[in-house]
Amino acid sequence: MKRGLLAIAVWLMPATAAAQTEAVTTPPPNLVVPNYNIVPVGPFAGLEGTAYVARVEDPSGAWFNPAGLARHKPAQISGSAGVYSNTTISPESLPNQGGSIQQLPNFVGFMMNLREDLTAGFAVLTNNAWNQVTDAQLVTRLPTGQERFAYSADSEYKRRIAAFSVGYHHSGGLRVGGGFALSLTTLRLVESTSDRI
Repeated sequence: MKRGLLAIAVWLMPATAAAQTEAVTTPPPNLVVPNYNIVPVGPFAGLEGTAYVARVEDPSGAWFNPAGLARHKPAQISGSAGVYSNTTISPESLPNQGGSIQQLPNFVGFMMNLREDLTAGFAVLTNNAWNQVTDAQLVTRLPTGQERFAYSADSEYKRRIAAFSVGYHHSGGLRVGGGFALSLTTLRLVESTSDRI
């Protein structure tokens, strides 16, 4: 019995073990989403912001407010391109930088009367996009030799939307609308890192 208790006590005693170390480096993907719900789509909405949603009456209403399509009577084709967004990424400890220049937001659309009280609209728009590549190599000369470090980050993000909507205007002043939107989002991340001593 004493031997059994001694064996259990020895088995339960903490013991030292050699630690296993692995250097794991995860570089950031450098994904930036410029104009994420900031500048609205369309020639007037870009100037008036979210206030334009209540009185939209151009083809961008297919995306903003389908009921607003019924406010406008003649057929219309329009498009707009927003501002150029220039974004730069500069790693603090690496020599290279990356960035992207995108024209955001942009859209093209049309609207037409199906009947006197029924208007249909279609719009294709891009409200945010990003495409960026960052490459870097850092060579540090040490007294005992040389160390190299390479880094690469390539990222792309695009969101394109196709919207079809119908607006109805009743003679009493009631406006209603509904629509269907298809959103296509593309995301691509390529990462790599390297180290040599």
